[in-house]
Amino acid sequence: MEVEKMSSEFVRLTVTTEGSDLGCERAFNRNITVGELKQRLELLTGAAYNRMKLELRNKESPNQLLEALNEDDRKIGDYPAMDTGLLLKVIDPSMGIFDEVDAVEKMKISEDRYAQVNNVRSFMQQHGLGRFSNKTVNESNKTDKENLKEIEVGKRCEVRTKGTPARRGEVKYIGEICLKPGVTFIGVCLDEPLGKNDGTAGEVRYFKCEPKHGVFVRPADIEVGNFPEISLEDELDEI
Repeated sequence: MEVEKMSSEFVRLTVTTEGSDLGCERAFNRNITVGELKQRLELLTGAAYNRMKLELRNKESPNQLLEALNEDDRKIGDYPAMDTGLLLKVIDPSMGIFDEVDAVEKMKISEDRYAQVNNVRSFMQQHGLGRFSNKTVNESNKTDKENLKEIEVGKRCEVRTKGTPARRGEVKYIGEICLKPGVTFIGVCLDEPLGKNDGTAGEVRYFKCEPKHGVFVRPADIEVGNFPEISLEDELDEI
């Protein structure tokens, strides 16, 4: 298959991450810098900006490195291989921390039990049951300003954004972020890896959490209260 070249101001890349064979195709303006590209990829992949490495690779031979995008101030269109690689590998060493057997304490659970829980979650998500129900989408009429009065760092909360299941966690940050100055965001450390970052937005760290456990949302998308971490037994009891 021939690699498609784009003569316009946009270049189409298939974005992949280390340890995953899946990829998503995205178009990027050739005039953005590598640093700006990293900011967009941080939201897309969950990789941390300050640890992110980008590599252009051959789409037909993914192990073939064509060029490393290692200059944050350089425009991506200035890289000679940009029209030929079309496979963008996003590398963040911290994203593979849980792949190491000794890196974290193992949860003792039988394979049958583990499969049962995963099957239940998949079934619930597919059929919109329990916390995956459409009713868990934020149906509150409260505004950002009204909700902000109740939100405090350290409080347990549930994040409810349109199109995603309810996610529980702890409020870690309240304030502006560099990507959208003048707007108040709530930084939440989620109980499960259903987020987009590790508490970092752009080049700034606002709080610490594990990769893909961090998320920044508007105050109207948060409800604080008695939201304990959901256990495996709770998952099974919901159906």
